[in-house]
Amino acid sequence: MQLNRIVTHSIENLVAGDAAFESSPVTVLRAMTKRLHWNLMTVLVISSACVSFAGEAKFQGRTVEEWLPGLSSPAPEAKQKAQAAIRLAGTNALPTLLRLIQSKDRLGVATAPNAPAASRLRTQAISGFEVLGIRALAAIPRLEELLLSGDLPFPVAVALTKIGPEGLMPLTRAMTSENDKVRSAAGAALDSLDSRATPFVAHLLKLCAENDKRLKIPAIKALGRIGQNPDESLPVLGKLLEDPDSEVRLAAVAAIGGYGATAKSHVASLIRLAKSADPATREAARAAAWRVDPMLAGQAGIPNPVRQTSVTGGKD
Repeated sequence: MQLNRIVTHSIENLVAGDAAFESSPVTVLRAMTKRLHWNLMTVLVISSACVSFAGEAKFQGRTVEEWLPGLSSPAPEAKQKAQAAIRLAGTNALPTLLRLIQSKDRLGVATAPNAPAASRLRTQAISGFEVLGIRALAAIPRLEELLLSGDLPFPVAVALTKIGPEGLMPLTRAMTSENDKVRSAAGAALDSLDSRATPFVAHLLKLCAENDKRLKIPAIKALGRIGQNPDESLPVLGKLLEDPDSEVRLAAVAAIGGYGATAKSHVASLIRLAKSADPATREAARAAAWRVDPMLAGQAGIPNPVRQTSVTGGKD
C-alpha cells in the first residue's frame, strides 16, 4: 500500500510539476525527463525497501543503521570508516534513512535497554543524508511528502538541505503551506544554512525576486549567513534596500552586513539607513555599516553599536 501511494505521488509530481511550467517545448521535455528520472529512482529505492526490509543488507560487515552512529564519532578514523560505508551503500541506504527520519518515542511502549532515543535516530538519518548528498536525490519526493504532512517536519526539512540545492524546491513550496508547523520548519531549515551552502546561492537569489515575502525574507537572511558569491548576491541585496516592505529592507540590511568588507560599495546606502526614523532599521543599518566599513561609518558620525553596548552594559 505504501509503495502504491509513492508511485501515485511520483506520477502526480511528474504531471503537475511541469504542467504549470511555461517555456519552450525543448525545456519542458528536459524538465519532464529529469523529473521522471527522479521519480523512477524513488520508486525503485522504496520498492527495494519494501521487498528486503526484513533482511537489511550489510556493508563492510554492518548494516547502514549500525554504521550511522559512527558519523558523529569523535575519533577521526571511526568517522571516516562510517562515511565510507554509507557512501558505499549509496542509494541502498535510503530506505533506512527514510525510516529513521520518522522515528518517534512511543509513550507507554517499553524499549530495549540502551536503545537510542528517537531524536538521536533522526539526527543520525540527517547525517546520513549529508554524507550521501546528491546521491540521495531519489529520496526528495518522499521527504517532501513527509514534510507537507506536518509530522516531524523540522528534521525532514533539515534533511532536504543536506541533499543539495535540489532540496530547496520542496522547502520553497512548504514555506507557503497553510500548516504553521510546516512553514516554521521550512524557514528554520533555511536558517541552518551557512558558508558551506554556496551551491544554494543561485536558488536563493531566485527567491529574492518573489513577491511573497514568506519566500523572500528567509532567502535574504540565508544569503547573509552564507556570505558567498558577492558578485551575484550583493547587487540583488542592494536593490532590496529600497523595497517598500520594511521587513524586507531590514533583512537586506542585515544580509549585506554579513558580507563584511566585501560589501563596501553599499556602505553609503547603509549610512543613509542608519539615520532612518524606524528604530529597527536604524540599529540594523548602524551595525551593518560598521561591519562593512568602520572608517567611513565613523567619519559619517554613525555610533558604533559594539561600543555603545559595552558602555551601557548591554542595557537599552
